[in-house]
Amino acid sequence: MASPGSALESPKRKVITLKKGKKTDENPSGIVIDPYTFHVSKDNNEEVAWVADAGVKFSVNFDFDEGSPFYETLFGDEAPVSGLVRRDVICSPTRFRYIVTIDGDTHNSPDGQVDP
Repeated sequence: MASPGSALESPKRKVITLKKGKKTDENPSGIVIDPYTFHVSKDNNEEVAWVADAGVKFSVNFDFDEGSPFYETLFGDEAPVSGLVRRDVICSPTRFRYIVTIDGDTHNSPDGQVDP
């Protein structure tokens, strides 16, 4: 359970690193995502920031049936921070899949999870 003052605390940021690597049979897009699965906590006021090398244009899109755990569904180099998890999202093992696009290449199976 959250401490009484936690709702007034600044969000804690989880960083997801996006890099464009070499294309391989196992990774045809060449996009490397670290960590591949993110975990954010509602009780700890956590949010996600996707980062890439300076000047790299990227997008992150929660365009699957389960939607986005955040109030927005599209993020990118100009708006890389998720904000807090939506109030109506229940902490559960549900995985929120998303798509990462860098330089026209797409990687569509990373995911995130909302923890208590």
